[in-house]
Amino acid sequence: MSSRRGNPFLQPQYTDKLKLSHTFKYKLTTSLSYSYITDSFARITEPIPDGRNFLISQDVADQEIYNLSVGSPFKITEQLNGYASAYFTHDEYNSTDSSFISIDQTTYGGYAQLNYAFPSTSLRAGATSGWTAEISGWYSGPTV
Repeated sequence: MSSRRGNPFLQPQYTDKLKLSHTFKYKLTTSLSYSYITDSFARITEPIPDGRNFLISQDVADQEIYNLSVGSPFKITEQLNGYASAYFTHDEYNSTDSSFISIDQTTYGGYAQLNYAFPSTSLRAGATSGWTAEISGWYSGPTV
């Protein structure tokens, strides 16, 4: 088995990250972040002379990640509440190995949930029974 880079040992993967977050009136949270990852590794299939393949982990790139995310809880009625969030991420993989191609990729997605608190049989206004129902879902755009 031969290593493409000549170094069969993984180097430590380090991440430097800067993140700014802001919450507006305890409702809308916005975050902007930048990450730089050195020696990002991937699982690589290496051919073996007898026609089989061998799966190895190998350092392949340095990576830059830019991210913007927004999320907010909301109230529809006294019993019905929810939360929604969305994100946009741009990844740049800068190959450190001539066998791999550097790529840029933008991904996006979102998450939402609704919670319903069943009313109590009590005569107290706004009382709930302690039973709740929740529905949630997420969407992720195309990615490699």
